[in-house]
Amino acid sequence: MSRRERFTIRLVCQLCWVLGDAEVSEDSAADRRGPDTRVEYCPSTFRIGGEGGTLATTRIACATCGEIVHGH
Repeated sequence: MSRRERFTIRLVCQLCWVLGDAEVSEDSAADRRGPDTRVEYCPSTFRIGGEGGTLATTRIACATCGEIVHGH
């Protein structure tokens, strides 16, 4: 089993200014074709709509207004 790198991304809703930090992990195996990114923790002010294996394809939405947010 390969080691997973863990990091934190800042979530900001541009419509209602809700803030939060999500904990994300990524598989660092050299033989993998693409990254295997997973959201390990998401604050209750946001919800995960679907994990796509990368940060670009993972949908995280504001729980208040439903706006799709992007991590910084």
